[in-house]
Amino acid sequence: MGRHPRARRYRLFSRRRWRARASSRARVLIVNADDLGMYHAINAAVIDSIENGIASSCSLMVPCPWAVQAMQLLRQRPQIPFGIHLTLVCDTTLHRWGPLTAKEKVPSLLDGVGALFTPDKAPELLVQARFDEVELEFRAQIDTVAVCRSASTNGRCTPAWATRSRRPSTAVGACAGPTTSSPPRRRPADSSDRRESS
Repeated sequence: MGRHPRARRYRLFSRRRWRARASSRARVLIVNADDLGMYHAINAAVIDSIENGIASSCSLMVPCPWAVQAMQLLRQRPQIPFGIHLTLVCDTTLHRWGPLTAKEKVPSLLDGVGALFTPDKAPELLVQARFDEVELEFRAQIDTVAVCRSASTNGRCTPAWATRSRRPSTAVGACAGPTTSSPPRRRPADSSDRRESS
């Protein structure tokens, strides 16, 4: 004797309801890839880990040498969720980077050589950092990403700081999609700089 069709439908309904409840109570592991923008190799690894690995999102460090290339990669992949890793320190002593804000506006955030503090000097930063300068720099990092996200889809994104003479123009080279892991060379910001050097 066969079972009643309603019994089977009820059994399927109960099973789906149990799975829904189980999934709502399940613990989910979210893998976020950090430090996007620090180096070209890190950018490639982060994108690969999201597209082909277990990572599901990433965090962008805007003041880093390869941040503009990272933003271009994100603009080409709008499906990748990302956040802004606000930072006031430079994680390496090999390629020192500074703030996005003009240095004369945020002197309390800079060390003796005019760059952001390294992590081992973080206590000194905490002592001398001014809240208004911290807010100014954090807003500059957020606004830079907002400008690039809303830029026209022409394959390039060059924030204002990328062409200033106060900062190495690593970001300009990054826009073109470099294939090496070393930052591009510094170049003059305008024609007057070239005339003076000639």
